[in-house]
Amino acid sequence: DLRAAVAIIKDKPRLDALLKETGAVMERQNRHVVYKLPNGRRVTLSKTPSDHRECLNAISDLKKAARG
Repeated sequence: DLRAAVAIIKDKPRLDALLKETGAVMERQNRHVVYKLPNGRRVTLSKTPSDHRECLNAISDLKKAARG
């Protein structure tokens, strides 16, 4: 889906910046990528996006996990 591809390209840099800002460290990657935050929480991201909101949903999940 072209719309999904455009959304991912647009939102991926925001997600990457937020991962760096929160101090998330990649713990493992198989079918999903698992990041561990400094507060001990984990955030799981899919390697293959299922819809055009994948990055936006991941950004939201990461912000919630970082708040603790």
